Amino acid sequence: MCLLASLFRLLVHGQVLMALSAVCYVQIAGILLGGGAVSRSWSVAAFLGTLGIYVLDSLRSADREDPISQPDRARIFRRHRGAALGLGLLSLATGFVFLLRSSPPLVTWIPLGILALTATCYLVPLVPLPSRVVTLKDFSIAKPLVISLAWFAGALIAGGEPLVESGSFPRWSTVLAFGAMTIPVLVLDSVWLDRRDRRADLAYGHPTFASQVGGPGFLLARLALWSFPWLVLLARPSWLVPCLAIQLGSAPMLALEPERIRSESGRVVLASFWRFAGCGALLATLR
Repeated sequence: MCLLASLFRLLVHGQVLMALSAVCYVQIAGILLGGGAVSRSWSVAAFLGTLGIYVLDSLRSADREDPISQPDRARIFRRHRGAALGLGLLSLATGFVFLLRSSPPLVTWIPLGILALTATCYLVPLVPLPSRVVTLKDFSIAKPLVISLAWFAGALIAGGEPLVESGSFPRWSTVLAFGAMTIPVLVLDSVWLDRRDRRADLAYGHPTFASQVGGPGFLLARLALWSFPWLVLLARPSWLVPCLAIQLGSAPMLALEPERIRSESGRVVLASFWRFAGCGALLATLR
């Protein structure tokens, strides 16, 4: 039992769970946008790309914020720096190979390049300010929205790629509905996890929204973000099953504050569970 618990913590802190949740989100996009389940090559690319980015970010944070807010994860990455660096770079390189194998059209490479540049600016100081050069992570207030839009853009590219390849772009109304249903939940889980990190963020001069707002304000923000996706059903009543699954999967973030959850890995599971729930519900309806 202890071995299984240790393996589970390694999978969570090693960002495997986050990478799997990215595959789930990509599949949700593919099915809802009308192209069906996303191909194996794109799913593997989504998994490896997400894994590489999050592993490299965790490696960087191991000497900064994580010892305060996520000591277990910091301990793992400090102990295995070389392996983590190798895994992150290898994941990104292999993910790129899978993208090449899928032979996406030129119109797909342009947004992919923008997304890759955004991810690079999040990891590496490339954003110039008058006094210094910073990463996108230093824009603390905007960080949850930037991360959420990056997730949305990646899912939109992968999920809509079969339609783009066939020359039939997804309808804008469908894209907007997908965004309205999932972007608020993406922002919710980002803000919720920021609340977990608020002591570390304040210590390193990153005053995020979650670290600045009080308890009642944080609850109100979570309630607003969680409630908004229900409005999509007015325009897309056929999306009841995935919407219900996503909302139920994200409900723990509405009911609980991360400080009340002692387990580091448990917080990550609760924040990402809605992607697994939504994907599972949609795949069940396809059978």
